[in-house]
Amino acid sequence: MAEKLKVRIGITTKNRPEYLPKCLASCLAQTYEPKEIVVWDDSDDPEVLGRTDEIKRQFPQVRWIHPSFRTTCNQARVQLMSEPGCDIFCSIDDDGWFMGTDELEIAVKVIERDPNCAGIAYDILSPDRPSPVTRNSPQPTMVFIGCGFMLRAWMLKEAGYYAEFPGWYGAEEKDLCIRFMDRGWTMKILPGVYVWHDKTTKGRNWGALHRSGTLNDLIFGLVRCPMPDLLYYLPGKAVNLIVWGLKGGKEERWSGLLGVWEFIRFAPEYWKKRQPVKRDTFRKFFRAGREGVYKPRDWNGEER
Repeated sequence: MAEKLKVRIGITTKNRPEYLPKCLASCLAQTYEPKEIVVWDDSDDPEVLGRTDEIKRQFPQVRWIHPSFRTTCNQARVQLMSEPGCDIFCSIDDDGWFMGTDELEIAVKVIERDPNCAGIAYDILSPDRPSPVTRNSPQPTMVFIGCGFMLRAWMLKEAGYYAEFPGWYGAEEKDLCIRFMDRGWTMKILPGVYVWHDKTTKGRNWGALHRSGTLNDLIFGLVRCPMPDLLYYLPGKAVNLIVWGLKGGKEERWSGLLGVWEFIRFAPEYWKKRQPVKRDTFRKFFRAGREGVYKPRDWNGEER
């Protein structure tokens, strides 16, 4: 009998200890074994670190990493993804939790049945989308959301993990998925197999999020989009992102324009890093995004 795949559940956190107990309890309640739970804690507030010590005593089964260097959320996830000792990496946000006890078990079975499946996107419930639906069969998806996903470790390594982007947020999941697709691998979403994401606003600035997302989205296009598609993709994407920001609240109003300006600054550097995917891959990727029935949702609850 083949050994069961080992799952590592990675959680990144910084100065938000109030959300961790519910997240950790939901991970420990998962019936699937073997699994390990690792928290990458980048907290720098002495009071928070004191509260974290209490949580550690409450959850002795959990492994904690306190890095000696500052990291972004994506850099922390890469550290957890690339550490040896797991077959599958599962990510959940510190303000998220599994809704039941069998979400790991279901996702692992889907991956085991399909050798070309690089990973699973969980269906995400949140305050803007609180109503569950009946569980359904796995469906293709063109992207996943960082608050709830599962990826094969060896495929992650071969694809190169998350790429480095100049902004601190945005496009990293899309970029990884298109590289999976270019290798002939797929992502699947599990309708009705839920992770709850509380979408806490603590530590979040919507203008900064959209500014960084705009910058990274355009860098994604610059690096991955083949010619001649790049000549119309970038201008169209820039206009869409600017308009989206102008329609937003006060914090977001000029964030799209600022993101485009930053893109212009970074474009010469990232032009040298161009590694476009095949033209057929690029077109299939965005066609799948438009046509897919089940898609992950963005911060506003809109399908993306």
